[in-house]
Amino acid sequence: MLSKGVGTVFGEVYQIPDEQWPELHAWEEYPNVYECAQHQLEDGRWVWIYRQADAEESAMPRRATGHNEGHSATGFGCQLKTKANHKNRQ
Repeated sequence: MLSKGVGTVFGEVYQIPDEQWPELHAWEEYPNVYECAQHQLEDGRWVWIYRQADAEESAMPRRATGHNEGHSATGFGCQLKTKANHKNRQ
């Protein structure tokens, strides 16, 4: 899982239908363990990613962050049309 910092990760970008956001947030343990943030890919696209929440914001145990080298296309999350769409799901 992504942690704040410097580096790159392998990833995939998915377009998530609006009705699937609640289930995806539950799966990712958002917002207790992971937070959702926007990130710009090298190709210019903006995507939402799940990354490890700040330690002081989460009382739940952390998962290992895994391998995060070798590729610049960050994207564990989803591609959305606007920020406003995501805010409605929180």
